Amino acid sequence: MAVKSTIDDYEFIKRLGTGAFADVYLMREKTDKKLYAVKKVSKSLLKREGKIEQAIRERELLSSLNHKGIVKLYKAFHDPSYLYLVMEYCSKEALSKLLERHGRTFPYRLVKYYAAELVEILNVLRQSNIIHRDIKPENILITQDNHLKLVDFNCAKKLSSRKTMRNTFVGTLSYVAPEVIKSSKIIGPEVDLWSLGVIFYQMIIGKLPFTAVSQEEIYENILQGNFNMDYDIPPEAKSLINSLLIIEPEQRLGSNSLSELKAHEFFEGIEFETLWDRQVPDVIQEIIKDEESHVVENDSLNRCLHTANDEENKSSNEEMRIIIEGNIQMKKNIFMNQNRKLIVTNEPRIKLFSLKTKEERADIDVKSIKEVKSVKANGFIIETNKKTYEFFVDNPDTWVNAIRKAIDK
Repeated sequence: MAVKSTIDDYEFIKRLGTGAFADVYLMREKTDKKLYAVKKVSKSLLKREGKIEQAIRERELLSSLNHKGIVKLYKAFHDPSYLYLVMEYCSKEALSKLLERHGRTFPYRLVKYYAAELVEILNVLRQSNIIHRDIKPENILITQDNHLKLVDFNCAKKLSSRKTMRNTFVGTLSYVAPEVIKSSKIIGPEVDLWSLGVIFYQMIIGKLPFTAVSQEEIYENILQGNFNMDYDIPPEAKSLINSLLIIEPEQRLGSNSLSELKAHEFFEGIEFETLWDRQVPDVIQEIIKDEESHVVENDSLNRCLHTANDEENKSSNEEMRIIIEGNIQMKKNIFMNQNRKLIVTNEPRIKLFSLKTKEERADIDVKSIKEVKSVKANGFIIETNKKTYEFFVDNPDTWVNAIRKAIDK
């Protein structure tokens, strides 16, 4: 009889990230000494938000998939409080980090190779009747040998035999297809094709296709298909983007069969079946970073976090750690938003910093918080006794749940 796994079988190394209902940690298995990414999912949060079925589905979908371009689930177990998913660890960074650093200088040879890998990953999902629904650079990791791997199947679903499913708004606004925003009764795998089109645009042109001063304008630009293609890029790249960012789902290239997309002139000379068996173009070595060697960014912010309440920190048995952080937009007035870095720690503390000067702009008293809630699909508010803070982000539920989790500690 097999011995049941427990979290005590693993040695904690560091936190890799925080999601709406889970934290992901880098851990070492005490017996085989191998590194794994362990997703720790709160059962109480799942129950409160009615997401138990979603967590079970993620585990089942990951267990059913076996491809080098999709994160591998090694095992799953649970205790009274948490569900644990033990997955392979990718030691290098997410595709989003590459795009943030290099923008328009992203090597074109690498764009073609990575675009081809993403199409092949989508082909694997299509063959299994799975829609991911949240394909974005943050969910695309780079492996030790520099290939791509799709992660986070939290929003994924298996299609019925009709190849469509009932629509619910999930995903990240910048990459969400117009039919999702329209609340169409049913959606199909074409939503993932739209997301690929956004990523291809981002890799080739160096920025997102749908941008605006307000989130409402972004909605409108997506719904109307308003994006700028007035750039000096190869004609085959322009044709590829235009064939994917089409309002009508059934008109997107690859909607009938991904062989149509693979046959596009942009992918001329690409052997899709052997992508993961070949070496990624050498230019990757000039721009990639190893996650293990990353220097902590914004060290001045970390010093600010540790300096305040120093005596309290010294007496605490738990080391201060960041639960969630990110660059967000904060509403200043009806006409203007401000760019800020928002950091939530396990103490708990919530701080706002200027992105430009790195100076602290606000320290929100957790005890004064009356409510934290999502607003529409693109923002959330923190209401205190004295003030209401309104923020705009692509993933408001992630922030809301992380802040609630910090407050409830």
